[in-house]
Amino acid sequence: ELPSMALEKLSSEPSLLRRVARHYTGDAGAPILAEETVDKIQLLDKFMVGTSQSRYFAMALFDLMVHSQSAPYGFDGETGLSISELYRRCLEKHTKLLQLPGTHPCASWYHLVIGYDAGYYGYGWSDVYAADVFENMLQAPAGPLSAEIGRRLHDEILGPCATRPGGDM
Repeated sequence: ELPSMALEKLSSEPSLLRRVARHYTGDAGAPILAEETVDKIQLLDKFMVGTSQSRYFAMALFDLMVHSQSAPYGFDGETGLSISELYRRCLEKHTKLLQLPGTHPCASWYHLVIGYDAGYYGYGWSDVYAADVFENMLQAPAGPLSAEIGRRLHDEILGPCATRPGGDM
């Protein structure tokens, strides 16, 4: 997850946007991405981030809970909850958002049943490490789009992939 999350952060960087967000014709007189649009894209990166992070952590907590106890579930002093009730209560408590009536989010959340086994919280750690990688990309003297950064990304993360422990990369 780390490489994709780091590159996701790069995707709204002004230097990248100016380089790749061009008119398909490539004509010299073709429209270019306006600075105010670049500024709006940067602002949108922060839009609803608190809600998004609250939802993620509530889901991670739910994942840990559902894999650490048997049904019926207990939460916040309440017992006898179904998996759907546990999910709803967990999300509503930690996000302050009500679940839409008639929806069943657990039925479409494949992380619960494909072997992650209470590991959904790992995405949070990946995002922390990705932020560090991205910050290093930004701090490079030649800039985040330089060949030097591309080589480092390849040599230290993408190339070794899962052949080395993450702490050694």
